[in-house]
Amino acid sequence: MTKTSTKRKAAPLAKAGDAKTGATKSAGATILVIDDEPYLVSSLIAFLQYEGYVTLSAFSGEDGLEILKANQVDLVLLDIMLPGLSGIDILMEIRAEHAYAALPVVLMSGSPLPAKQPVIWDVFLPKVFGFDDLSRVVARLIPTSKR
Repeated sequence: MTKTSTKRKAAPLAKAGDAKTGATKSAGATILVIDDEPYLVSSLIAFLQYEGYVTLSAFSGEDGLEILKANQVDLVLLDIMLPGLSGIDILMEIRAEHAYAALPVVLMSGSPLPAKQPVIWDVFLPKVFGFDDLSRVVARLIPTSKR
């Protein structure tokens, strides 16, 4: 998804075999990364693509929801602290939609979880986490047939 604007927007959608995005030819499950830290998003995408996943990314919650609705996504990696809608707001919207109610969501943050927040995510990963941690979480949440 490419938009002309001075504001940061979502990265182009990855398609199987797309050399520009680095997606693998034997496309696996699709993972949407929603985070406002470009370096972290780039690192996560590079690792996930290396592992054989198709990746989509957004730098804001609004863009993330737009990408989610336009694509078949198997897992969402979601930061809590985002410009505009917070990760918790996005997660509540995802869970409110019947089509996404069972979609696995990994919540990520460098801050503690909000107090008295009902647990509506599948896994919480405190930043900074290692790729081994991420690999185990993703493998647990995505069915073997999709990998």
